[in-house]
Amino acid sequence: MEPELAERIERRRVGSLAEVIPVAAVEPDGLIVRTDGTYVRLLRCPQVLQPFRGGVEHRDRLRARLAQLAARIPDRQSLQVVVEASLLDPELALARDWEEIEAAAASRADVGDGATAEAMMRFGYGLEQTVRQSAPELGAVELGWWVVVPWRPAGGVVRSRLRNKGARRLRNEPHERAAYDSERVTETIASELAGIGCEARRLDGPEAIALLWHWLHPGRPQAASFEELPRVVADDDPEAALSHRQRVLEAITADAGLDLARPDYLEYVADGQIESIGHLTTPPDASSLWWLLYLMEAPPPWRLSVHLHAVDRARTRRSYRLRRRRMWADIRRRERDGKLITPEQEEQDREAGEIDAELRLSASSVYDVSVYMALRECVGREEWLADSRRLLAREFEGLTDARTYQGRFTGREAWVSTLPLGDDRVMATRRYATRNVCDCIPLLSTHCGAERGVPLGYAVPGQTLERVDFFDPRYRTHVALITGGSGSGKTVCTNAVLARNIARGARGWVIDRSSSEDEGGTTRAAGHYEALVELVPGARMIHFGGEVRDAVLCPWDVREPAAVGGAKIKFLLALHTLLVGDPGGEGDERVLDGRTRALLERGIEAVYARAARTGERPRETLLREELLALARAEDADESDGDPALASAFRNLAAELHPYCEGGAHDWLCDAQTTIDEEAPLVLCDLAGLHDDLAGPVMLTIVDHIGRVVERRRARHRRGEEPLAGPWAGRAFVVIDEAWAQMRSRAAGRWLNEWARRTRHMSCAMLVVTQHLADFANEQGAALLRNSVLRIIFHTSAEELAYAREALGLDAQDLETITRELETRKGEFSTAFVDSEVHGRGTVRIYLGDMEYWVASSDPYRDQPIRELARREGGDAWAALRLLVEPEWHLRRARELLGGSENGDRDGGAEALGDAHER
Repeated sequence: MEPELAERIERRRVGSLAEVIPVAAVEPDGLIVRTDGTYVRLLRCPQVLQPFRGGVEHRDRLRARLAQLAARIPDRQSLQVVVEASLLDPELALARDWEEIEAAAASRADVGDGATAEAMMRFGYGLEQTVRQSAPELGAVELGWWVVVPWRPAGGVVRSRLRNKGARRLRNEPHERAAYDSERVTETIASELAGIGCEARRLDGPEAIALLWHWLHPGRPQAASFEELPRVVADDDPEAALSHRQRVLEAITADAGLDLARPDYLEYVADGQIESIGHLTTPPDASSLWWLLYLMEAPPPWRLSVHLHAVDRARTRRSYRLRRRRMWADIRRRERDGKLITPEQEEQDREAGEIDAELRLSASSVYDVSVYMALRECVGREEWLADSRRLLAREFEGLTDARTYQGRFTGREAWVSTLPLGDDRVMATRRYATRNVCDCIPLLSTHCGAERGVPLGYAVPGQTLERVDFFDPRYRTHVALITGGSGSGKTVCTNAVLARNIARGARGWVIDRSSSEDEGGTTRAAGHYEALVELVPGARMIHFGGEVRDAVLCPWDVREPAAVGGAKIKFLLALHTLLVGDPGGEGDERVLDGRTRALLERGIEAVYARAARTGERPRETLLREELLALARAEDADESDGDPALASAFRNLAAELHPYCEGGAHDWLCDAQTTIDEEAPLVLCDLAGLHDDLAGPVMLTIVDHIGRVVERRRARHRRGEEPLAGPWAGRAFVVIDEAWAQMRSRAAGRWLNEWARRTRHMSCAMLVVTQHLADFANEQGAALLRNSVLRIIFHTSAEELAYAREALGLDAQDLETITRELETRKGEFSTAFVDSEVHGRGTVRIYLGDMEYWVASSDPYRDQPIRELARREGGDAWAALRLLVEPEWHLRRARELLGGSENGDRDGGAEALGDAHER
């Protein structure tokens, strides 16, 4: 080949990216002028629609709203929706988490509590281990949605193309008019998006340039700033236009390169990435909200671009009306001639009639829709990319009957069609009616988590990282329900969520009844939360049902006995109603008659008056003494004394004997409180407590927690709280097996009152239960309705039947909960998450080794191994270090089997698998 010919061929093969990217100018407000004179504005959608949020009626409403969005596209204009999925970067995903953890831990260290600060950091390491292990295995993704609104002026704006350099000279008046029209259409689309529940935010000039830069540098973090690049298009100087375009393109294409030499894929030369772009060639057999979600199940990274082109509505209506008439006449002629009419002809005639009838509606039209799907891989994985493309095409066709073209020889035009510029170069369009075009707008997600808060798991399907935030400002309360059958994973989930929040500085209480005492009453088998409590320095445990109690709470405690409010008096009346009331209320509820309540109230007031006068500690013994003193006063009053009233005082004092000093239950109302109010975590264990005492104990705990929470909140508002972080001034309360508390109407009423006040108190309430059927009463139903976040593990249909109406579950939700939620012990659990604000979805929860041994509580699988580690390691953290070491498990398994260091490894591995499947 002659050198001159080779040089000409090489010049044709190697060109500038400026010839590919159709950008002429970018203004500061985000307006992009394309090289063909089209005006483009970009909208970013941080929150999109959720088809799983409700039942069939909800999805029908979504379809109607999306159809209305399409109807807002002006004639002969278009709309582009771009969805991008990138691999989840654990470091970026947890960056804000670590900021919160480090801030909270630093404030702990500043007040001299270095041990708790270190524990908080360790819990953070456990979270990071979980995310770093699980995200790559699952192919976890981060999704982004953009709506591109191009506006093509009717004509007269573009004056000339400058030297074929891509810049545009624009007359000022037509340009201003076109820019105004572009902004008006964009605002219309943004308003429509907001109306259907899809958040939309306009990108300004630097953000638009940054987005284009990101498209040419996949997987690379943005390093440069583009604040100075956009400029107002108000200069008629051609050299200024060329200079502006050159600066914009140089910024966008810096260190970038595209290799378009191969017919099947293109290569991002500087980033070591290859990309294959295909498009749909046939429409689906039947459309639904799900059909494009099947494409979005592809392994990341990928990019989905959908162009909707609105045709001339009036001309289209006339065209389809004539088409319908022609088809009708042709079928009638064939009938008259006695010719066969095929089923396909009958179907076409029926469809034409339906479209004609639909187009008679003013908002109905037809749209030309093109769908492009770009899959990306690393250089060297070309065969993997080709296999992924073929597999996706085969599975998508099997699910929808829609065929795809693999993109051979369309690389350059297809790549431009996926840019967020609204430029459909390939025009691989298929025509859809209004009733179907709503299914072609991929502003949908299975995401159901909060923007902030702690990670919970990954959406299934979708693989997005889901978070829970008990203090989301849009929640009406801070009540969360965690429920599921035995062994479904609810307790492990609760422990993991608590550990992740404790790392951020959370403080609170856990009310549980899962431990068990030995026959002698001297030791206890660990409950669900004791492993977590042992890892938190300064945490305390109260075993209310044990023979030996290492800590107590006194319900009489107040800060100022001389200034006791009416709420405290009412609380003590409710408490003593449960202690000494007579059965006779609804459901054998204990009640006190009016006279007894009045006498008791006089005694309570006398106790606090005496304590204020003498400095004594208020307690039950003082109440008995004051009641007896009141009885003596009645006897001594010769003018107004009532012997019957004196007798009633004495009888009431006698009934209080078991709860006074020396009585069998003096720990309940008489002993001095030994729990530090500043303890970061308090476990109140009700296991072994008699049912008659469960209600009073529950009221005592709730009252104590309420007082502490309100004092902390007041201190935080005054700016006197030394602790920082997202949990500063906040608290949590976990009530495990809450069904047991609902059996007491008094306790149930106090819990519901507290649930309604959680937002005011900044206190999150986590209600954990496996028996939803026990919520089938007035108090239980009210508590369910007060919950704004529900995490539901596998539950039987019988249990859900009692709570279906209160939880607002439809038939599909019940099918998901009872049949599709899977739990594999030691691997993962799956939960149905229902957020009042963020929607519904299925979330799979994975735990790394460290978090697993913090959260697990299986009495047969995990507790024996934890006890072995505790004996060998000493304290809780040393034991945890052993538990996360596979070598320790193998060594202990060999020892238990009586093997030696040179023994049978398979036998040890088998024992390890039986005891520790992780």
